[in-house]
Amino acid sequence: MENLETALDKATDGNLSRLEKEISKELVRVYQKIAISFQEQNEFDKALQFFEKCLISTQKAENRDEEAKCYQQIGHIQEKLGNLEKAIEFLNKFLQLCEETGNKANASEAHKQLAEAHSKNGNVKSAIEHLEALLGLANDEQNKQL
Repeated sequence: MENLETALDKATDGNLSRLEKEISKELVRVYQKIAISFQEQNEFDKALQFFEKCLISTQKAENRDEEAKCYQQIGHIQEKLGNLEKAIEFLNKFLQLCEETGNKANASEAHKQLAEAHSKNGNVKSAIEHLEALLGLANDEQNKQL
């Protein structure tokens, strides 16, 4: 992993954007595996560190779908740690990227998770708004199938 990070630094210094993107994609895979491993062991602080590194790498690789997943994972961990405001912040970023990329399945998941986080935070109005948005996406999908 250290070699990948060093190569990424050299690629960045040399403006080799294609190489930088490829290295970043590999770092994303490595960071995700490490972060998920820590998450499964309930070592959330360590998991956060690696998801944050993963987030930076997804941005360098210009991989919006993976970037969205990082925001989702960070939000999920923040919620588990009881940091509901931070969780909502990251889940909103997850939702925003899903909407920008047209990923309706992930947007539905984002609305669901935001509804849960707002509900836990005592913001019933926002929770209902996200549930209504989720219902709207489900109705749109159902209408497409008809």
